[in-house]
Amino acid sequence: MARLKGIIKLKGTIDELNFYTRKGSKEIIVRRKTGPTPEQVKKDKAFERTRENAKEFGGASRAGKALRHSLFPYSNQIGNSSITGMLTKLFQRMAQMGEGLRGKRSINPKLNKDLLIGFDFNKDQSLGSIFKSAVHVHVDETRSNINLNIPALIPSKDIKAPSGATHAALIHLVTLQPAFEFNTHLDEYQRMDGQNQSEQLSTLSEKIVLRSSKKISISLSIVLPETTMIHPDSAVLSVLAIRFYQKVGDNMYLLEEGKAMRIVAVE
Repeated sequence: MARLKGIIKLKGTIDELNFYTRKGSKEIIVRRKTGPTPEQVKKDKAFERTRENAKEFGGASRAGKALRHSLFPYSNQIGNSSITGMLTKLFQRMAQMGEGLRGKRSINPKLNKDLLIGFDFNKDQSLGSIFKSAVHVHVDETRSNINLNIPALIPSKDIKAPSGATHAALIHLVTLQPAFEFNTHLDEYQRMDGQNQSEQLSTLSEKIVLRSSKKISISLSIVLPETTMIHPDSAVLSVLAIRFYQKVGDNMYLLEEGKAMRIVAVE
């Protein structure tokens, strides 16, 4: 560390030297710039692991973005500000379990169902903490018919509603999450289904009266269009979300509190 003396007041970096002032002082400190250069990170063998991690991070980021966009606008309305980082971390774990060389390992959601099932999009509100009823999902052999069934829901017992809520609605969403593989020619991860985006279908339950102690059954079925091409390595995701409402007179007002969304099945 050195101190600059003279009439020239420098700040910033010049020829690997950092010029800066400390808080509360006008004295200029000179320190040699530390850390690797961009060229070292790009080519030096010592940073090979760094490059591998960066490539898989890029693939995980693309996979997370694909899922987030396929569930829009619900992922935006229900997921919190941490959702981008949460999804990237999820798919990074998936890459670590993928086939291939480090830095080029595949990201295959169909082979990693356990990582996806139970994922909550709202970090501050898990679906399981407010919705206690059993949920059953059946997917047929073609993976085109998806039925979400809640056979014995008692609203007053099984739904923990926020203050002021009088009604709730359940949303069943289905989307296709593609697998990603490393493209050597492009030096980056690409979707294996060759598509630019994933299709999303959703269905909404009737408004549920929260104070009711009567047992009810809810069935939310979705049939993918015949034109939908399901890639063998893509996963069919079934997602359940809940939103709360307050009824005032004849009007229903959507509440921000209590919203939650979770992946409940993967085929």
